[in-house]
Amino acid sequence: MKKRLRLRWRWGLAVALGACWPLAFAPFDLSFLTIVLLLALFWLSDAVTPSAAATIGFAFGFGAFAAGIYWLAIPLHNYAHMSWLLSAAAVALLALYCAIYPSLSLWVAAKWWAHSRLFALPFLWIGAEWLQAHLFTGFPWLATGYSQTWSLLGGWAPLLGQYGVGLATAGVAALLLFLIRHRANRRKAVAAIGGITLAILEKMRSWSPILCLYGKNSLVACIILEGSRTLPFFSVSPEIGGSPLSQ
Repeated sequence: MKKRLRLRWRWGLAVALGACWPLAFAPFDLSFLTIVLLLALFWLSDAVTPSAAATIGFAFGFGAFAAGIYWLAIPLHNYAHMSWLLSAAAVALLALYCAIYPSLSLWVAAKWWAHSRLFALPFLWIGAEWLQAHLFTGFPWLATGYSQTWSLLGGWAPLLGQYGVGLATAGVAALLLFLIRHRANRRKAVAAIGGITLAILEKMRSWSPILCLYGKNSLVACIILEGSRTLPFFSVSPEIGGSPLSQ
């Protein structure tokens, strides 16, 4: 009975966290919230059974999509001439369907990667988003990568794509949770992060990616990273004038 109550508490918290998910997207653009919410979700689903992890993911997904697509009930009522009750039921059914994918990712992680859950979760989370975007014509709504449009991670979208940015975002959340849970191994984790960062920077010497820099409400500039040099590419910021930058 006590365990059941504890699980219900996790369900309620997951729904509340999910309802905050749309705040990371336009027009609110609270990009940092994505990492905070994923960290909390991964924490809620950690050290629980696969079935419990699946229900937690389902609760989070339903809260996220119910809050993120509620407005679809308005055109269904105004233009499809459905009653408010029927249009709300249709949106709720769509939210229930979309909640299957977060549930699936947490269930698979708990089922087959119980001892390395935090390593597998970012990949499974983005994999579930890919499935959601492609199965049954797809519904790629509220994908993690889109929440980083105006953040530092969003600047890597031309190189990594939406799913790559989403994977990086989920990876940061999992890494932060690892550092919190494994304080004794924090030095090892920080050393590993430093090694990975140096390896990426070394690899970038042979790349020429385009890194986009964002202001508060607009794309400020894009630059080409070529070896150790940084070449201005163009600017679309009204403040800069919208013309190519001189090299």
